Amino acid sequence: MPRPPILPVIDWEKVFNSGKTYEQWLAAAESPEHRDAMEQARKTLWFHSQGTWVFPRPVHVVAIAEDWCGDVVRHVPVLQVIAAGADKLHVRYISREQWPDVFVRFLTNGGEAIPKFIFLNDKFVECANWGPMPHCAGP
Repeated sequence: MPRPPILPVIDWEKVFNSGKTYEQWLAAAESPEHRDAMEQARKTLWFHSQGTWVFPRPVHVVAIAEDWCGDVVRHVPVLQVIAAGADKLHVRYISREQWPDVFVRFLTNGGEAIPKFIFLNDKFVECANWGPMPHCAGP
């Protein structure tokens, strides 16, 4: 669905380049317990086809994530294992406060759920996004 014309265009390349690598982001973690849990999970995760993911061209991921969040602790290690096994998958981490005009576009049912992974093609055009809390249909 096209975006409403009132929204300003996002310079995704600038957003991506302003983000931190996983190592930089993890080094700045506020919670030592969550940092250690993510690293432990990343080191112990294993996928059957791990290390064999080949992308025809670069894919960039902007991850809106903060280490205090339990969903971030569960999902970031999975993204990192995939990125480590894919030759052209590049991930950068930003905070909600760093780019509020970006984050507000990815609210979940009006709420500020994280992480949000925004997938960009090789020309930094948004292709997809993912977050852990999809819309729930009522009873």
